[in-house]
Amino acid sequence: INDTAIKAFLNPLDSGAFPFDVMSWQRRNDSWAGIGIARQGRTAQDMLNASARKMMENAGLSSSPQLIFRENAIRPADGSWVITGGKVWLATEQADLKTVADAIMSINIPMMQTELNNIITLAYKMMEDATGIFFIMQGQQGSAPDTVGGMEILQRNSSAILRRLARTFDENVTEPHIGQIGRAHV
Repeated sequence: INDTAIKAFLNPLDSGAFPFDVMSWQRRNDSWAGIGIARQGRTAQDMLNASARKMMENAGLSSSPQLIFRENAIRPADGSWVITGGKVWLATEQADLKTVADAIMSINIPMMQTELNNIITLAYKMMEDATGIFFIMQGQQGSAPDTVGGMEILQRNSSAILRRLARTFDENVTEPHIGQIGRAHV
């Protein structure tokens, strides 16, 4: 197989023009594929994943108290240091205790759900801003007014991105394709 046969196989157009019609979400000069939604939202997605992971870790840590023992001051009656409901603890002979708090104390890890949820909400907003895909397009009304006029405005705003996509498809796929067909038959 010679170079001409390979070129003809890879590109059947005599003009040498790119033989495919491509619809990219956002054009990029150095790439025929452009930039997709996933690439545009990568930072926000990473932020969302990390925040949700931290929220779950925090929920696990804050769900049970942390216990601090003076080991030489108390001992478990059953010999096991595993915490269970109704556990009995005994003061040792060498313990110099005035109160139980001198031997054992519990602390709670604070639940940071509100703070972490604020970061998740920010990640949602960043995703919408980066991609141009708004949650209203998915049927999520949010705090928008529940009136005919308000819903009409929401619908018009949410469909703006779809109108842009249709226009981009016409410009990048339909018109060039029809143009190639017209040039091929002339």
